[in-house]
Amino acid sequence: MKSLGYPKLISIDSFRTPDFNFVSEILFWLVKSYDPAIEVLNDLSSENDPIVFIKTITSYMTTKANIKLNPKKLYMADGYAVKELLKIANELFKAKNLETEIIDDSIITPTNIQSKLSDLKTCRALSAEITTRGANLYDLLEKEVELREMRALVLSKPFELSSMESDVNHALLQIQQKLTETQLKLENLSADEVNLKGKIQKRKVELDRAEKRLKSLKSVRPTFMEDYEKLEEDLKVLYQEYMDKYRNLTYLEQQLEEYNRLEQDKSDENEMNLKKMQNKLREEEWKMLRGEKELKGI
Repeated sequence: MKSLGYPKLISIDSFRTPDFNFVSEILFWLVKSYDPAIEVLNDLSSENDPIVFIKTITSYMTTKANIKLNPKKLYMADGYAVKELLKIANELFKAKNLETEIIDDSIITPTNIQSKLSDLKTCRALSAEITTRGANLYDLLEKEVELREMRALVLSKPFELSSMESDVNHALLQIQQKLTETQLKLENLSADEVNLKGKIQKRKVELDRAEKRLKSLKSVRPTFMEDYEKLEEDLKVLYQEYMDKYRNLTYLEQQLEEYNRLEQDKSDENEMNLKKMQNKLREEEWKMLRGEKELKGI
């Protein structure tokens, strides 16, 4: 515990008499050292708090670290509890020693790359597998937010061995049924594979026959092909004449529209000049009637 960084001194005599507070303090520190993100209530004021504390930690270490702890021995808080605490402490000690070995071996000696070319294919396969597993892990971690609350709710409830045993048996029965169904499907797939191979072979024979028929048809010249080619040439000549006449007609229509527009403009201009002259004569007549202008020759 000192090498792991426990701040207090631990004496062997501390476990000769039951001391749950001391054992719970060490257990809480070990679990926090294993996973600082774990949420465990360390308040043991009420009567049921020690039981909930022990159950929460034992279930968490079983599911997360695969370390099976005996809750009864931990609750006794005597010399038997030391064996349970050592299970967690030994794992932490091994991890610390492994980390030290990795740091000591940080200086890597250069190796001959040519001797490792044979493992290149294996490395590529492993890298592809790592990428796939990483993507799957990322998808699973996205569901951690939803599953965390469900897991905490399940862990907070007391375990009933009878219900757990019935659930496990039910799950095993469902797996066996799925396994039987999968085996039947595999047998059916083998039969379907044989049928599909026969159909594929039949289609290949039909395809070869059709390709041979197509080649023979391409090599035979139809009886009406000469008339068709002659009519096609006549059609090209007629189409060229049609295009020439269509262009000429379009040009003449455009010229006619332009001529009509000019005539209309001239007509509008003459009409406007005529109106101006009429207005001028009318004004002169009014002036003569009013005596504003003397008649010529008087």
